[in-house]
Amino acid sequence: MAIQHDPKNQLAYFNKGNLYFANHRYEDAEKMYTKAIELKPLDTFSYINRALSKVMLKDYDGAFKDLDKCIKIDPNSAQAYSNKGYLYQLLGNDPLLHFTAQSLILIE
Repeated sequence: MAIQHDPKNQLAYFNKGNLYFANHRYEDAEKMYTKAIELKPLDTFSYINRALSKVMLKDYDGAFKDLDKCIKIDPNSAQAYSNKGYLYQLLGNDPLLHFTAQSLILIE
């Protein structure tokens, strides 16, 4: 309803993405987060959530790109580093997990 009322409402797309994600509709969630990013390209939360959607879709390269973009926007994003570490762990890449964890410690 909010999107129909205001098609440039970035938060409406973000929230719709959250609803899709909660209902395991990851492709739809990814599309909503992409639209939210188009409307507000510096919103790190949209990149993080899109990355999580991509993880659920097994698009790991895409998830890394989103997390890297988030870190580029906000180098102090503990959530981006944490999710990146989780992704390295998921893929069994322990040396990079250690490096990411060290980056997270430096932020805190």
